[in-house]
Amino acid sequence: LGNIYSLMYEYVDAKRSYKTMLQPASTINDNYLLGMSYLNLGKLANQEKSPNEALIYLEKAKKYSVAEAFLSDNNYTLEKKHDLIQQIDIALSEFYINNNYLDKALLSLLHFNKSLNTTPKLNYYAKGYHAYLKALYLSKKLMYSNAIIKFEEALLSLNKSDLDKYKDSDLLFSKIYKQMASAYAYKDDKDIAYLFLLKYNDYHDLYLNSKK
Repeated sequence: LGNIYSLMYEYVDAKRSYKTMLQPASTINDNYLLGMSYLNLGKLANQEKSPNEALIYLEKAKKYSVAEAFLSDNNYTLEKKHDLIQQIDIALSEFYINNNYLDKALLSLLHFNKSLNTTPKLNYYAKGYHAYLKALYLSKKLMYSNAIIKFEEALLSLNKSDLDKYKDSDLLFSKIYKQMASAYAYKDDKDIAYLFLLKYNDYHDLYLNSKK
């Protein structure tokens, strides 16, 4: 219900729904539901431009996703638990990078990489997202040539994944192409930057149309 409200931009109702989920999840000590609830609250606060609130929620989600009670919970498959861990790592790493907490971002990316290497089934979408975030981190460090290599790695992984399963894949492609355009512009390769900017526009339009 919270996700439906969020898609409808009814953020007050979405927040109330996510918070309503916390009490029963806490009562039965279900760390999976607690982690998912705090992850959604963090994403929502980020959309509402409330970074301090988003950080609190996302770090709480992280706390529950690494708890022993979560890792040993037999009510959820190992694949499902890894999927939640990776969703939280994506949201938290991206938050750290975009808000210039680069030391924390690096640690978060290392944890994300560990999860990728131990997951029962390789998730090419998550692998592509990790490569994109590493590239974004390198761009923040002004290491544009290295960043471009990681952006290209991200595209290769994403094109191996089942993109139909991921409703925001067009948004991720648009982010990658926008950042590649920026990286090439900083390297003064303006013609290549312009080509990637066109790709960004195409995927951004696809994303906006899908939201409608």
